[in-house]
Amino acid sequence: MKNQLLDMIGYQTFQALLRGGIQGLIQRKTWKAAAKLLIRYLGDGIGVGFIAAQLAWYAIRCA
Repeated sequence: MKNQLLDMIGYQTFQALLRGGIQGLIQRKTWKAAAKLLIRYLGDGIGVGFIAAQLAWYAIRCA
């Protein structure tokens, strides 16, 4: 999943998300909480539901 997130948001934002705790949220598969954290860093141009679905898809694809 790391590579997909890096492609989507870039290295600097990814590092900020790691400091913000996204890794634990992903490990617990709390997609909505992870999506909210992403929106905090990316802005709210994309909805929480879309990001949560995208993260869940990445989890399936990367399994």
